[in-house]
Amino acid sequence: KLEAKALSGRLALNANYLKDFRIQVEASVDSPAVLGMFSKNIRLAGMRMDSSKVDIKAFDNKVDAGFRFKNDSTDNNRADILARLDLLEGKKTLISLLDGSGLSLEGERWRLSPAKISIADSSVIVDNFNIRNGLQEFSMAGEINRYEPDTLNFGLKDFDIAIFNLFLTKSFDFKGLFSGNGVISDLYRSPKVFFDITGDSVYVFHNEVGKLKLMSKWDDAGKQLNLLAKSNLNGTSNFTATGFYKPDSSYLSMNASLEDLTVSYFEPFLDDLISKSKGKLSGELYLQGPLDKLTLTGKDCRFKDFGFTVDFTQVPYTLEGPVELNERGIFFKNLPITDNYRGRGVVNGALTYNYFRDLAVNVKVDFNNLQALNTSERDNEYFYGSAFATGSIDIKGPLEKISMDIDVLSNANTAIHIPLSSSATASQTNLLTFVQPNVWIDPYDTLGFNKVDKSNPTQLDVKLRANVTPQAEIMIEINKSVGDVIKANGNGLINIDINPEKDIFDIFGDYHVNTGSYKFVLAGFAAKDFTLQPGGTINFNGDLEETTLNLDALY
Repeated sequence: KLEAKALSGRLALNANYLKDFRIQVEASVDSPAVLGMFSKNIRLAGMRMDSSKVDIKAFDNKVDAGFRFKNDSTDNNRADILARLDLLEGKKTLISLLDGSGLSLEGERWRLSPAKISIADSSVIVDNFNIRNGLQEFSMAGEINRYEPDTLNFGLKDFDIAIFNLFLTKSFDFKGLFSGNGVISDLYRSPKVFFDITGDSVYVFHNEVGKLKLMSKWDDAGKQLNLLAKSNLNGTSNFTATGFYKPDSSYLSMNASLEDLTVSYFEPFLDDLISKSKGKLSGELYLQGPLDKLTLTGKDCRFKDFGFTVDFTQVPYTLEGPVELNERGIFFKNLPITDNYRGRGVVNGALTYNYFRDLAVNVKVDFNNLQALNTSERDNEYFYGSAFATGSIDIKGPLEKISMDIDVLSNANTAIHIPLSSSATASQTNLLTFVQPNVWIDPYDTLGFNKVDKSNPTQLDVKLRANVTPQAEIMIEINKSVGDVIKANGNGLINIDINPEKDIFDIFGDYHVNTGSYKFVLAGFAAKDFTLQPGGTINFNGDLEETTLNLDALY
């Protein structure tokens, strides 16, 4: 009789690991071989599974296997898979999914019906695979064969595509119930996919698509798969795409007609830069080329009332007018931009790409009396307020690392708040000191975190040069909580460097005061109102705490 046990606190390979892992094996000549494995936590391909257990019992060319895991924190995700493997002659294996198998995803229970899967050297045969959740159902049956003609059928019934949101790095929030049938044939030699699927109540990023029809049909003369995708929202088709795919050369050709298509569907691609998008896009799009070198071109493409809010400044803007699409990117030429106060500007430049890779922006915006800032202290504790300006902004770089070079002259209705002690520096007072407790972090939980992750937020590097005029009011908040604030109007050249990723906020320049006031608060109780005299200066020397004040005031 053979008995073996092994224990390990950690087993890791790159960013994958097992914690508190143990394995036990028992085997003898006249009894089944038994293998049991358990791990408290598993991280595999970015997925986390808690309390994972595998039980295997082997006897007479048969193997009974069970796999279980659950999410200990919420119990929303769990699995119970029970199967029997029969090792047959001719290197064939028959896998039978047993009754009681199923899994839960985000609290929804999916039941696996008993099914059989036969695996040989050159083929896989699926018999009656079915998974269902309430009225939702996905089924599959047929054969995949490396050398012989084959057919694999699949079907959908009220299948909610929201389940795919679990595996996406962007928050598209897909919804919709899809029903229909499809066939996959000649997968190894000349793959063909035929389908006729209809989606109902389809949504993308909280915006309704309506009904969506997806079809494909094999054209034997052209040796190609003809494709159709068409939307229907309240009796109107905003999107129709037709074309073909040639499996032999992996060549795709699609023509899409857009008629007032909602641009908000695409907001997740830029969700680190903009939000609250609205508006429409119309035109003709052409997608062509091998799958690894697809090119996108367009004709008569136009934005209609395309509104969005820039996250960094919290200012809403609207674009209206034509755009050009070619193989190198999306180009803007004197595209009008407006704010909510009739301020205007023009956009020139492009969003470029190389076969949909290496996305980068190179855009310049020239504007006149356009709202440039609309933030509160909650948005930026170092620098906030409302600003209207005339000038230009250059936006450049790959989408993961954007630089903004801003050169402006301040206009009326500008009020900027500059706290000399932000909440970040106010954790200490004369009476209390707040200490961050030491928290131990398991180093295995940080494996792979230094690798590039497509879901990482965009890094911003902002350089602002502002010619501040007396029309703008500057508020230096010495202690805002008690009202200890300097309000001033004057002029000066101010340079600001901002990089949120690196926690950089530096401000340089000399501000010359013309008029203003200062509410002096002593010990949080006694308050005196002073009038600032012309000629005083506020000198910004990088760190806000290094700011020097040279002011004359009368009480």
